[in-house]
Order: sequence, then structure tokens, then C-alpha cells
Amino acid sequence: MAEGHRTGFRELIVCFGVVLAFAAGVWFAVGRTGSSRGRSREYTGSWAQVADILARVKVPSFPERDFNIKDYGAVGDGQTDCKKAIDKAILACCYADGGRVVVPAGTYKINGPIHLQSDVNLHLEEGSRIVFGTNYEDYMPVALTRWSGVSIYNYSPMVYVYRKKNVAITGSGELDGQAHDTWCAWSGRGGDDAKEVRRMNEEDVPVVDRVFGIGHYIRPSMVQFYGCENVLVDGIKITDAPAWCVHPVFSRNVTIRNITFAAKNPNNDGIDVDSCEYVHIHDVVFDNADDCIALKSGRGREGRQMGLPTRNVYIHDCVFNAYTGIAVGSEMSGGVYNIFAENCEAKSQVKRAFYIKGNRSRGGEAAHIRYRNMKFLDSREEMLAISTDYSGASDEPRDFPPRFRDIRWESITAEGPCAIALRIEGQADMPVEDVVLKNVTVRKAAKTKEVAAAYNLVMQNVVLGGELQGPDAGNLPPDVYAGPEQVVDANDDMVAMLDGCVADDNKGGGKLTYHWSIENPDSGAVKFDNPQALRTRATFSKPGIYVFRLTADDGELKGSHTVTIEVCDKADVGKEVQK
Repeated sequence: MAEGHRTGFRELIVCFGVVLAFAAGVWFAVGRTGSSRGRSREYTGSWAQVADILARVKVPSFPERDFNIKDYGAVGDGQTDCKKAIDKAILACCYADGGRVVVPAGTYKINGPIHLQSDVNLHLEEGSRIVFGTNYEDYMPVALTRWSGVSIYNYSPMVYVYRKKNVAITGSGELDGQAHDTWCAWSGRGGDDAKEVRRMNEEDVPVVDRVFGIGHYIRPSMVQFYGCENVLVDGIKITDAPAWCVHPVFSRNVTIRNITFAAKNPNNDGIDVDSCEYVHIHDVVFDNADDCIALKSGRGREGRQMGLPTRNVYIHDCVFNAYTGIAVGSEMSGGVYNIFAENCEAKSQVKRAFYIKGNRSRGGEAAHIRYRNMKFLDSREEMLAISTDYSGASDEPRDFPPRFRDIRWESITAEGPCAIALRIEGQADMPVEDVVLKNVTVRKAAKTKEVAAAYNLVMQNVVLGGELQGPDAGNLPPDVYAGPEQVVDANDDMVAMLDGCVADDNKGGGKLTYHWSIENPDSGAVKFDNPQALRTRATFSKPGIYVFRLTADDGELKGSHTVTIEVCDKADVGKEVQK
């Protein structure tokens, strides 16, 4: 299967809109390197995709208009309910075609959720603090959310943004959920509700009938962007959240930066990226009680049917002080692809540094995962972990094995101690494939490694528990990026330039060679100028969505990556122009 290219670049947003309408019930590198473009030595091979991700992520901008919530009746005494005031300020900003809703210094009590609109920047000035009320009924009526990978109607998240464009939460103020003694008292009481959510999902109950809220014990996310485009969260502090802290769902062009956490309640994941694409996370300091960053894409039937992966994510310069630094899964039935993380560190003990996890109930594929230049201290369990048998509910079908492949860990150090330095847990019918470890050191470990059903595991200069791991590979497989996604206009010449990038260590047995292939059944609709050239032209005879694979071969080992090109038909182009 292609790396997250089951839908085309333009079509993915259309799919998001269709999914949301349905859910709402409306249908309710260094060395020998090949590249034709100028790239730095550090961002060659697969890492060349980082520049293309950053080029696609658009940080929203807003008109220079301010709407101070005090002008609409807000009082920063921590006692007066300011919900009506902030709602009025948001609507005024929206009706004026956008700007900043300013929260000045002070403590503002909000009895109920904040629902943001397009072109609105909720700006929390220094010294400002929003505290959310603790009356559950204030978070009614129910809102369409995704909970544990399944779409349901539930209590509104405290900050909720539904299908908006150009929206932000910025500043240096604080959002306080006041959840420890309220929402989080429900921890352990929601078992029956969770079981009902799973039943509805597996029986394909219409989303409009999946209604929870009053009388149930499903805690909402703190901040959720649902079906949004051009999102920014910058500078704020999040404390005492009811469940997941920042949770973008079905969204694209998302930037989360410079934020901090003080969230120690059960299930306080820091950032959960859920069926999103083109995401940039950086300079975040995590201090929360679960995964720092979790990359997800739906659970079970819903995730598989929607087929909306999380993909094209760049993470850097973060500090991890929580359970797992970066987790992939376990709700990843829609797939997770093209993940890049670098230059992060942990300044306290973690449970695991990195964890890629799935099981037979959820399925899905994780591929083209790249982590490098990371520093950790000790961990309570594994330092580096991949598992295809993560614990799951006994009432879910187990007919959908996950697939994990094309994973690279490079230049990662950990002082230890830890229980196990490296654990890769594949199974005979779902092995873990094509894992590369280079320059990885875990100084102290009770056990160096546990590896089962791992095919093409390559280690070079890997020291675990003080022991050099063998065999120490003299050659690594080529690291490949097939180039950026494209949309081709059928009114033009129906031609696309394929422009890949390959990094190789020049230690293979022969000359580095390239080969472009087409993954579509209808491969006869594509003609290559030269399929053996790193840069070549593809000509299409008819519209469609085409998946191309670039394979590099150094004479001993191979590496590959895929890219999607969508060729619009003339009718589609006409519709786009009319819009």
C-alpha cells in the first residue's frame, strides 16, 4: 500500500467534508546523494520532504482588529461568569471579517465551552487566565467529536472549533480546565460507555445516533479542532485538562508551537494528531500525564472505512517530560505516514521514548517514520518499542493485523537505566519490516533487546546496555523521498515532473540506480520519459489518481517511497473555477 496516498492531495479535503457531513447526520544524510533540486546535506533523502511539508503548512494571519472581551462585559475577578461576554466578542470579530479576541490580564471564569469561528484569533495576553466552570450541563448541547478514534456526540470540548478556516489560540496566558476534582473523578467509571462506543463503531451505527453527554461518563478533550484548515496554537499554557489536551481531528495545515502543559490527570495526552495532514509541532514543553505526542487515525471500522491517515508531520525542538515522547497509535486504523521528528530531548524520566503500537482489532499501517538527534535520560519500560500486539478490548474483532515498516531511528542517546533498550514485537503473519537503527546508544539497560518477527532489521553503531549490537552493518539501505504531491490540470498538457531525492552511504556493491513504477492497475495510462532517471517526466492519457513508487538500489539493499499525483478531468476543473 502506498504511504498514505489512498486519496489525492485535493481529494482529501473533499473527503474530509463528506465525512463531516455524514458524521453530523446531514447524510446528517550524508554521503552519495541523488537530487535534482538544491537541498542541504542535512535534509536529503527522505528528510527532503520536510521542506515540502513546511511549504504546505500555512500559519493563519488575521486583520489588525482587536475585540477586547472587557468591552463586552467580561470581568477578570475569577468569579463573574464571562461566557456571554466572550461569545459576543467572538461573534463581533467574526462579523467584522476577523481579527483578535483579546483576553487581557486577569482571571476569567467561563461557565461552558468557547466555540471559535473562522478568521478569529483568541489571544490570551500575559497574566490572563481562563478557568472553565465545573457544571457538566454547561457543556451541553452535545457536540460532534472524536473520542478514542470513534466519532460520537458528547459534551463539548472546552475550546471547540468545528469546520472553520484560519483560526488560532495565541498569547502567553493560560487555559485551566479545573478538571482534577470534577471531570477526572469519572476516571474508571466510563467502562460501560466505552464498550457502547465500540459496539456502535463495529456495528456501523449512524453517527447521528451515537449520542452521549448527560448521564454518561465520557470526558471531553480540552481543545479540539474538528475538520479545520489553517490552525495555529501558539504560546499558551494548558493546565488541569479533563482528558486529551490539544486534539486536532480531520484537519490540515496545523501549527502547534511554544506551548506548555501542567496537566497531570488521567489520559492527559499532550497533543493528539488524529487523521490530520501537514502538521508542524515545535518548541513545545510537555509536562503531562500520558503520551506527549500521539499520532492517530481512527479506530476499527470507522478508521478503516474513512481511510483518512495522519501524514506529513514535522516535529522538532520539543522537551518531553511525560509518559511516551512520541507514540504512533494505537488508534491508527486509517494509517500513519511520513512522520519526521528531530532535535528533541527529555529532561526527566519517561515511560518510553518512542512507541509504535497497534493490534489485530485496529489494523492500519505505519510507514516512513523518521526520528533523529534525540536525547533521553532513563525510562521505566522500553526506550524504543514497536508492538503489533498492543493490548485491546476483548469485544472487538481481531481480523485486521497492522503493518509497520520503513522506520529509521538515528543519532539517539539515552543514559538509562531502562527495563529494555529495544523491543520489536512482530508476529509471523504481521512482521515488522525495514527498520534501521544508526548511531543509537542506550548506556544502561536491564535487558538489551527483545526482537521477534522483524524482517530487514539493520543496525549500524548501535550500543545497547553497553554492548555493541551485531551484526554491525557496513551498508545501509538508500533513504528515499519520491517528491511532493501534485495536482495536474487536465486543461494543460497532462504532464507531471517526478523529482525524487535519495541519500546513500556509498557502501553498496554497485552503482546507485533508480526506478520509477506505477502502482495503479491502469498503469498503461502513464508514459515515462525515462523511468531510470531520478528526475523524469510522466505523461497521462486520462484523468485519475496515480501512485508512483521510486525505488533506489545500491547493489545490495533497496529503499523506496511513493507519491500521489492527481490528474483532474476537465469537468472537475470547471467546477473548481465556478466555486
